[in-house]
Parts: sequence; C-alpha cells; structure tokens
Amino acid sequence: MIINFFLKTKSFLNVKNLKTRFLTTIVLIFMFSWLLFLGEFILSVFLILLFGGLLFELKKNYSKKSNFFIFIEIIITPILLLLYLLSKFNYINFNMLLIHDYKIFLFTSLLITGVIFFSLKNIYYYLISFLLVLSFYAVIDILLNNNGLYIIFYLVTLVISMDVFGYIGGNLVGKNKIAPKISNGKTVEGTFIGLFFTVIISCCFIGILSFNYITAIILGIVLGLLAFLGDLLVSLFKRKVGIKDSGNIIPGHGGLLDRFDSYILVFSLSPLFINFLI
Repeated sequence: MIINFFLKTKSFLNVKNLKTRFLTTIVLIFMFSWLLFLGEFILSVFLILLFGGLLFELKKNYSKKSNFFIFIEIIITPILLLLYLLSKFNYINFNMLLIHDYKIFLFTSLLITGVIFFSLKNIYYYLISFLLVLSFYAVIDILLNNNGLYIIFYLVTLVISMDVFGYIGGNLVGKNKIAPKISNGKTVEGTFIGLFFTVIISCCFIGILSFNYITAIILGIVLGLLAFLGDLLVSLFKRKVGIKDSGNIIPGHGGLLDRFDSYILVFSLSPLFINFLI
C-alpha cells in the first residue's frame, strides 16, 4: 500500500497540467491579494467585470446563435450591478428616484434572467444565471460591511482549500466516484480530505472573525459542501451542452466559469450565514 501511494504521488507530481495549474493558482492568489490591498471599491469593480465575463462565457457555451434576451442580460445586469455599487459608495445619489434600495436592482436583474428562462426554456442556463446574479450582489453587500474584506478573504480561502485538497486527495487516494456521470474526477475520499482541511483552515480564522470553534467547524463543513455542490452544478451544465471546459482563458483551469464554479453557491447563499461572521 505504501509503495502504491508513493508511485501515485510520483505520477501525480509529474503531471504537466498540475504544474501549470499550480503556477496559475499562485498568480490568481497574488492578484486577489493585491485587489484586497487596494480596497473594497476597486475589488468590487473588478468583480463586476468578472461578472460580465462569466455571463458572456455562459452564453457562448450555451448557444452560438445570437439571442436578444441573452444580449440584454450580458449588457444590462453588469450595468445595474455597477449602478448599485456607485450608489452604495455615494458616487451617485438615487434617493430622488426612489431606487436606492439594492432590492430594486436585484429584482430587476433577476427579472431579466427570468425572461431569458421563458425565452430559452433551459433550466440549467437559468439556474446558473440566477445564482451568478445573487452571488455578485451578495459579495458587494458583504464588502460594504466593516469586516467585508476579511469575510471575502475567509470565504475565498475556504473554497480554495476545498478545491486544492479535494483535487490532491482525489488523485492520490481517491477510488470511489461520487458522480461519475457528471464529474469523473470527484471521489468520496478526495471530498472528505478537502472537507477536513477546509475545517482546519476555518478554525485558523478564529480571532480574525467573530466566531468560536464550534461555529468555525460548522461553517467549514457547510462552505466546503456548498463549494463541492457548486462545482457539480456547473459540471452538470457543461455535460448538458457537451463541453469539457467553459473556456481556455485561465491556463490549467479552463475558463472563468471553471474557476468560479465552486463559489457560485457559497456566495449566493452567504446572506444566510453572514451574521456569524460580522
């Protein structure tokens, strides 16, 4: 068993894609750290650009044909998100128009995705669009809190932990597939290893954020599972449209949606547990 594990480890480390994936991850972590240093507003603007890129990639993978409603979503929803951001940072005053409440922006964005659903009649496209809209409004709302940057850093760190350790564990000791028809790389062993390290890292944030060990353990498990399920959801969408990767913009990872898939449920459901972190 030990010899077999050693051989698996050696083979895993010699995989060319692993080196590319590792280097790209380091670069992405550096970029994210720099954006955190620049502050809430710059990070929020970057996230809105990311939001637009994700919507475009989603549309490109769903259909090569032009669709008026999808075009409206790609253009209008990021603009609405930007207007919401500018209003929250008091660069624009919407009080006279009675639309300063973020719920108006969010409702309008979700209404657009709803129209797309009835236009395309594709539940998977609609669900991912819906969750993306919720995710980015939730993230900007988090950034407006006093501990917003720390909370985003915590959430991103836990998702990275679940992805990295789940990937490594699955390749080294993984045998039992969880959902081979959706994502062949996901194993029971890799998932448990990912969850274990995610919980450990969650506990490291005690003292930085306002929670105790019990809360840290529960959040580590919940966020790890949400990251895993978000990954599966996007994998299911890719299976339905017949693609392996959503793009090739990120070396070793694929497209934007391939890299953001684990965050889609974590961010969109964050309002349910954000009070434990503030």
